[in-house]
Amino acid sequence: MIKEIKFERPNEKKGKKQRKPMAKKKLTAKEIREDLEGYEMIKTKKELKSLEQFTRLKYLKKSTGEYKKGGLLLSYNPKENYIVLQGFGKDRKGQSIKFSLNLDDVILFKEMNVGKK
Repeated sequence: MIKEIKFERPNEKKGKKQRKPMAKKKLTAKEIREDLEGYEMIKTKKELKSLEQFTRLKYLKKSTGEYKKGGLLLSYNPKENYIVLQGFGKDRKGQSIKFSLNLDDVILFKEMNVGKK
């Protein structure tokens, strides 16, 4: 005889409510320009290579036109043409969220130095 096995998703156990994804508001061009005040576009790989670790970056995806708040620069791999950012949020375990970005599909913006004259 074969026993019936019931599969449950982790959030369905013992009355836990499943999280609903947050609604994402699409920003207008004006709102994006306002959010990028104090930031400048990174134009060359040499400029990207000279950035210090933990520089705050924001980016625009070329393929979709999506604007993202980005994160802090953790590493840059010029041979593979990608960077690794640490996001500002946390996962369910309380760990920092890290993600990679292919540089072929993004326009990067770095935070300008506040005290720079």
